[in-house]
Amino acid sequence: MGTDLKTLFQHAPSEMSHSGFWAWFFECHKAVTGPRARLRAAARRVITCLAPSGTTFHADENCSVETEVPVDSGRLDIEIRCDAFSIVIENKVAAQISDKQLARYQETVRAARPNPVSFVIMSLALDEDTRSTVPEGWRYVGLDKMLSWLAPTGGKHAITDEYLQYLRAKKQERKRLEDDAFSSCKATYEHALGEDWGQWAWMKRFEGTAGLVGWPLKGRNRDGSPWTQYWINGQPDHLFFRLDRARAGFYLALLQHDKSGATQARREALANLRGRWLEAADAAGIDLKMSKLTRGKMNLKIAQYDFAENGGPASVVEKVSRLFRAFIDQTPEYSMASNMKNVPVGDTR
Repeated sequence: MGTDLKTLFQHAPSEMSHSGFWAWFFECHKAVTGPRARLRAAARRVITCLAPSGTTFHADENCSVETEVPVDSGRLDIEIRCDAFSIVIENKVAAQISDKQLARYQETVRAARPNPVSFVIMSLALDEDTRSTVPEGWRYVGLDKMLSWLAPTGGKHAITDEYLQYLRAKKQERKRLEDDAFSSCKATYEHALGEDWGQWAWMKRFEGTAGLVGWPLKGRNRDGSPWTQYWINGQPDHLFFRLDRARAGFYLALLQHDKSGATQARREALANLRGRWLEAADAAGIDLKMSKLTRGKMNLKIAQYDFAENGGPASVVEKVSRLFRAFIDQTPEYSMASNMKNVPVGDTR
């Protein structure tokens, strides 16, 4: 009994709760007596790791640790202020990173602090798609790094043990979603794909299998359900895949970015792409049931494949990957969209 009990931090998932834990942990660097003294070495190692480049954190240095620090541009989640430097930490548990917020904090703090400042984003949210947009000068710390920081503290204090248990549960949940996203059971994969991490795992496998070149992106529909896209960096027009859910269940669609509106030329271009896509499927001998494309704005779609009608998520990954490679082979103007052609393409966001 008791193995399914939630941790304190699962019951208190707010950013302030997690900021409170990390501030408490950092303060252990100066503990000399009691249970917290057992965490002193670990806390000092992490502060040393986060200190600005070119500065030194001395073992006898008494840094102050504060949360909810007011500045002109808002409130800093955590600030560690030592004699020679400061560390500013923005903490995220579920909310996404705002590059504008980070840039604003960076500008404000640098103007107010005379010593070097290290800027750190500590995020348990799914921010794989936003790491590249974090402003220069910010360091990103995710789940795996937090686990490595706290692993040496195991068994030394009840509070750090509780947080470690929480992080390990998060890690296990992500692994389960990754596996379930490719299950043959519809109920299982739909549950996994209804979560950000499950969708992300599916799209990352599809990216590798299809040899896509570009960048993934995620967001939410009006009802709050997640979607994930992969924008293909190709010419002459950008194509993108979208993993989303309709009434019939999850599907993968290939679309073209609308640049010219619903003109006759636009309709002809889309019809041409659809025809070439179907020709590629015939040439490669790929048997997939395409969903009926609806009118209006959804006519941006070139093709759509429902998972339930095409053998499930693993089958769609394999078959659409082969189909995409066949399409690239027969459509030279889109060769830059596939690393199968070994053409390096950068992120142009």
